[in-house]
Amino acid sequence: MQQKLSINHLCLLLLLITPLLAEATPTTVSLADMIEQLSPSVVIVKGETVTQRFEPGRLIVTHNWQLGSGFIIESNGYILTCYHIIDGIRDIKVILKDGTEYDARIVKANKQADLCLLKIKAHNLPSLKIGDPAIVRAGDFVITIGNPIPKQMNVAPKSLSNSVTTGIISSVCRVNQDNLKLFQLNLPVNFGNSGGPLFNRQGQVIGVVNSKIQGRM
Repeated sequence: MQQKLSINHLCLLLLLITPLLAEATPTTVSLADMIEQLSPSVVIVKGETVTQRFEPGRLIVTHNWQLGSGFIIESNGYILTCYHIIDGIRDIKVILKDGTEYDARIVKANKQADLCLLKIKAHNLPSLKIGDPAIVRAGDFVITIGNPIPKQMNVAPKSLSNSVTTGIISSVCRVNQDNLKLFQLNLPVNFGNSGGPLFNRQGQVIGVVNSKIQGRM
């Protein structure tokens, strides 16, 4: 009798608690509106690499495209990306989300920091807001928008453009061989994501995605 009474009490308790839990559980908020505002500021950065090799009686010249991501930081055409994307390439191009393609020139490059500032001749572009990376903590929610095109894939540059990935900061205490502070993410990124923005929950840029060091200690 005592066991039956306990079960009845438990069932009654569950009936009372379930509606309260439903009210207390936060609903999943879609990021669609924020992504729609941010994605026009994310661009494709591409350029041509030329390699030469000599074989008996002939010179072999190979032309390849190198692709990555970047983002607009000033509405008058200033774009930030990773240095390793444009290293060794010529005729740098920037492709906006709407497909417009511009010639780009290097304004400033820092090989050690793996950053490069590009300039295109354009105005009234949608630019991104910069947040404070100093207040980022492990466990913070983050978003990336980029062009995840692996080097070995023979695909059109825009076929995977503006792909969105979400995750968290795994650690804020990673340091590379040049003593640069790095965020470790739990996000899957590859070569094409390099140079793209890392956003906080407010849609502010708190870092630049760099897949070059992925898997390295």
